[in-house]
Amino acid sequence: MKPFSPTLRKALAASAITLALSNIWWFSRHEPEEALDYQLHTTGVGLLTDTPEALPLFYERSGKWQIDGKLESSVSSKLLQTNPEAVAGYPNRKYVAVRLRENAGADIFRRALISLLNEGICKAGIYAGKKAIGPGETLQAEIDIYDLAWVRGENGEKRMCQSRFG
Repeated sequence: MKPFSPTLRKALAASAITLALSNIWWFSRHEPEEALDYQLHTTGVGLLTDTPEALPLFYERSGKWQIDGKLESSVSSKLLQTNPEAVAGYPNRKYVAVRLRENAGADIFRRALISLLNEGICKAGIYAGKKAIGPGETLQAEIDIYDLAWVRGENGEKRMCQSRFG
């Protein structure tokens, strides 16, 4: 059997090296993560209300909250206290329950979170217009309370929530 020519050996070696390097690149590359706008963590605590219309409403154009018929820049006057017996192991903390318009999109949701973050409110329940039948056949809104970890600001920077209310 006749051996491969030196030129063919070089071409085969170059092909093998190219294949090995391309495999290394393919399996070690990192897919870019989708840029999240915010991060929330569940607390296991919730609120049941039959009057979600009474919750502070976020106005996206002004960045203010409608509270008791007036536009306010702060929603901290509506802080509530969690019931320590409600969930074992979850500390008694202050939170706020607010609402958005039914057709609010992701950007409005993010801007409402930024408003809460600016006030140092890191625990919130956000109602966006869905009710379910509760006890006694009444329509009630169940609002889950979340820990707000961070929100992406207008310039794309990640802003961590620094709680002022425990």
